[in-house]
Amino acid sequence: MPHCVILLSGWGVSADPMRTLAEEIGLDGACALSLRELRERGADDPSDTASPYAAGLRRELERGDGPAHVVGWSTGGIVALEASALCPDRFQTLTLLGATPKFCADDDFPHGTPLAALRAMMVGLRRDPESVLTTFAARMAEPLVVKEVETRPFVMSALAQGTDELAKGLKYLRDSDFREHVHALRTPCLVLHGREDRIVPFAAAEWLHNHAPDSQLVEFPEGGHALAAQSTVTVASRIRIFLEAHS
Repeated sequence: MPHCVILLSGWGVSADPMRTLAEEIGLDGACALSLRELRERGADDPSDTASPYAAGLRRELERGDGPAHVVGWSTGGIVALEASALCPDRFQTLTLLGATPKFCADDDFPHGTPLAALRAMMVGLRRDPESVLTTFAARMAEPLVVKEVETRPFVMSALAQGTDELAKGLKYLRDSDFREHVHALRTPCLVLHGREDRIVPFAAAEWLHNHAPDSQLVEFPEGGHALAAQSTVTVASRIRIFLEAHS
């Protein structure tokens, strides 16, 4: 198995799900990071062109002896796409799990979340963060139906990050558009996506596959946004095969 793998988690989520995925893949010594940890690593970066999330990933990549395999789930995948243009030579492969190059939909990219819906989340986060996070957790789990008590671990973990931290992540999602980075990708890319994803439409994965120069698309017909938790063994197997083929 490859010796240098970095796994990036999504909005509001700790690095724990990525650690679990790394263990299932069979990765020893893999580095799993949350968005907050990435931002903290890149907060003092002097660049005015990169987000602190991508700057933090670049720093992590530059610590290694050579190129790394990067696995990004959801917002973590968006960060990975941004960083791929900052330090392309540091990427050996890129795996995108429930990710998109552009989170918000517009006239020339209809495969995203309506901007009004994201703005409503931002307002709700200030007024009633627990309610916003509970709703988001339930949508991540779809098409499975979860009880409110089952969303509590995510909600409490996200609240522990602080609403300011969560708001920064939503602003990043609002402004993200890395479609040009996809066209310029110089690394093999594996796209894993659930057909029933309610956070990032499956059409975004199809767009990634159609525009990345060297990509594979794996569809999970009954999978949602929490794909790694819903289909852990299969997702891990697909990633393992991909990494071994490019190591």
